[in-house]
Amino acid sequence: MYDVIQSKSDCDYRYRITRIDRGVLLSCQKKQRPRRSLGWLYRTEEAAEKGMEAMILLNAMWDASARGYSVEELTKRFVMAAYNHRDAIKRFDDPPAEIGEVRLALLNS
Repeated sequence: MYDVIQSKSDCDYRYRITRIDRGVLLSCQKKQRPRRSLGWLYRTEEAAEKGMEAMILLNAMWDASARGYSVEELTKRFVMAAYNHRDAIKRFDDPPAEIGEVRLALLNS
């Protein structure tokens, strides 16, 4: 059983936080590869949410840099999001278990 808690997307990626039997799954799916997604498993929603914020900013930074745009402001925002993610991991003693490629039909719905 699963329950999608939060879903966000940008031009290239879809991000989801999903409660599954084993915990809280944070997934990142490139829209060009709809059947493949990378995932990290957490125990707490808050740590997964902080991870999602950092992941979104990291992907935005990479995309902006690849297109030749300035990434100074995005870098500052990413550093703060990464700090918040690390803080949540420490507070909840909830380091993510990287589960690699996730192939779930629910991620494509």
